[in-house]
Amino acid sequence: MNIKRGLFRLWLVFSIFWIAGVALLGADTIKADKWWKGNEWWETPPLAFLPVRCENARGVKNKDYEDQEAFEPWNRYRSPSSACFYTVENFRVQFPEYKDLSREDVSKKLYATLNWAPVFDGDRFEHTKIVTGTALIPPVALLIIGCLIFWAFSGFSSKRREET
Repeated sequence: MNIKRGLFRLWLVFSIFWIAGVALLGADTIKADKWWKGNEWWETPPLAFLPVRCENARGVKNKDYEDQEAFEPWNRYRSPSSACFYTVENFRVQFPEYKDLSREDVSKKLYATLNWAPVFDGDRFEHTKIVTGTALIPPVALLIIGCLIFWAFSGFSSKRREET
């Protein structure tokens, strides 16, 4: 009888059942993630200031607009990392061609021209990571613990001597 082989097969069967059970129970949680629903950044509310590429800025600097780094840390690593920010009132005066658009639509267009995201869309795989970790970490930990126990006890076994 080979105890190692039997326990490994037992571990394999229980691991398959464990992973399948976690997958079934966590399916609804995974479906709540952003990657599953397909939420996009433009579905989020826009910011209060309107950013314009500084080469397209109109008006007087520090009066009508301010040249600043992006307010959002995730946009500071993009190119360009800074823009000319207008209040809604000053923007409407300097850019009358946007008069028929709502503030939200203007904000979306301006952020798109800068290749910026108005808000951090968060971890798109937040719940998926948790379910995956719950499914995989316990079986792997059990395998490692079992291997270590067998390795430790193998030091106590007596070696067979070859008869000459």
